[in-house]
Amino acid sequence: MDKKLIQVVFRKIQEQVPGIDYAIINTDDYGDCNTCVNDALSRKFGIDSKGIYLKHWTRGMNREKPLEYQDSAWIAHDLTDEQGKMVLAILKENFAMENDSYDPAKSFVIHMKPAS
Repeated sequence: MDKKLIQVVFRKIQEQVPGIDYAIINTDDYGDCNTCVNDALSRKFGIDSKGIYLKHWTRGMNREKPLEYQDSAWIAHDLTDEQGKMVLAILKENFAMENDSYDPAKSFVIHMKPAS
């Protein structure tokens, strides 16, 4: 995975999708599991905050190999349906997706598009 591309796309999502409070790439700053990250995000941005975060940790109990050695990446989200559709559309512009449509109960799964 290309971390710089993910950073650019997350920035674009935060700028273009109304009501997005966060688009976090470095989850290590918020905890080492989804529960810890969600708790920290709600304390920092508010209980009703909306956004996305990359489910990738470089330390702690869920530590993974570096992104550049990953074939895919998972993105957790807390979005409205409208925001979810917009985020999915932006992700599809830049990545191959396992998600055909927005589902609030499923993480987004991205892959690098094949070189053409």
